[in-house]
Amino acid sequence: MRPAALILVATLAPLALPFAVRAAEWRVGPGGFPTIAAAIAAAHPGDVIRIPAGRYPERLFLDKPLTLVGEGMPTIDGLGKGDVVAVKAPGCRIVGLHLTGSSREILSDAAAIKIDADRTVVERCTIDQSLYGLYISDTQHARIMNNDITGIATMGIHERGDGIRLHNSAHNLIKGNRIQDTRDGIYFNASPFNDMRDNAIRRVRYGLHYMSSDDNTFSRNRFTETEAGSALMFSRRIHLRDNLFAGNRGYRAYGLLIKDCEDSTVEGNAVVGNRVGIFLDGAMRSTITRNRVVGNDLGFEVRGSSEGNTLSANTIAGNTETIATPTGIGENTWRGNYWSDYRGYDLDGDGLGDVPHEAGSVFSFLVENYPPARLFLLSPAVQALEFAERTFPIVDAPSIRDPAPAVHPTVAAEPAAGERREASPSAPFLALAAGLLLLGLLPLLASRRALRP
Repeated sequence: MRPAALILVATLAPLALPFAVRAAEWRVGPGGFPTIAAAIAAAHPGDVIRIPAGRYPERLFLDKPLTLVGEGMPTIDGLGKGDVVAVKAPGCRIVGLHLTGSSREILSDAAAIKIDADRTVVERCTIDQSLYGLYISDTQHARIMNNDITGIATMGIHERGDGIRLHNSAHNLIKGNRIQDTRDGIYFNASPFNDMRDNAIRRVRYGLHYMSSDDNTFSRNRFTETEAGSALMFSRRIHLRDNLFAGNRGYRAYGLLIKDCEDSTVEGNAVVGNRVGIFLDGAMRSTITRNRVVGNDLGFEVRGSSEGNTLSANTIAGNTETIATPTGIGENTWRGNYWSDYRGYDLDGDGLGDVPHEAGSVFSFLVENYPPARLFLLSPAVQALEFAERTFPIVDAPSIRDPAPAVHPTVAAEPAAGERREASPSAPFLALAAGLLLLGLLPLLASRRALRP
């Protein structure tokens, strides 16, 4: 072929390509296919299948890259048998469908949508009455966005599946989803390099349940009203920024639990109104900064196994108890935090206290050694006990030291909806505390006798 002809072909080929690969559109219903499965069987890779409003008792298997688009939120009902939609081909899109009725057999791992293929997109779908919402396995570069996922509230919480579960899946985006009444909101297992943002998760066991998954980022998510809070375990280089952990009130609930994690960043989060705000056990070399830890029963619980962490510029205010260190003090750096119970001063006006702050609670120490004492958590006897211990030190409870505490909140400390406001001492309260001083001294004397070798 002559050079001029080659140039002409090279110029026109890109213009002709879109027409050669343009996707065909197929319809289900009047004037189209009788079932969605029939349309899938007839379609070619890259085609679009449009599904009008209605109810379709079908289970779908996508073994070629197709786009399913719902018009008026049609319902796909799996009738309680297996997965409702199984995605096996890369590049599929599922948009605007109501998916319901997977199997409820817990050992089946059945899901409304089960994904085993890269570059899958699921957006603007409603999912309910299914064991798992989305079960994502061995998948990369999926996008799961703006879906509503509701579990089976009539089942026991431990018998349900998770809202979204990832296994061995990386580089996925999970954004803008709303999840409630599942077992765990989102569960990560061996799934690194994912981006999870702007999701709202409530009324589950763990909002975020997390195992052996490095290098993930979580930002602007809301985890509220859970039984156990959110738990990150056995992972490295996790980034948690600008999330809300609030109202997690179960017997062993935490706003945020970090166990055996290394080199993580916890920054700008609001941890409010939980039983325990932040729990650290085996946390190593992490940075915890500019968080708002407000209105919790216990602000921090830090185990002696947590070392090499830097905790700075946090606002720690209005917690019933500030910090507990039940297994001793690890080598961590606390500096520049705002403590609402700090009683020091700032004579040079640099915004940092001129005397260190000792943070620790004899009551928290006693609770760890004598759990029935928790019954008195919100009673005036606790304040009387603390006052008695400051006046007549008897128990050598471990505490942490912030050498330069901030004298003003480092981040906004105003209570959010549902938070308890920090109560300032009043004359009647002080009179009551004085009257309960003897009550405070009695358990101190008993604990001293019990702890004596």
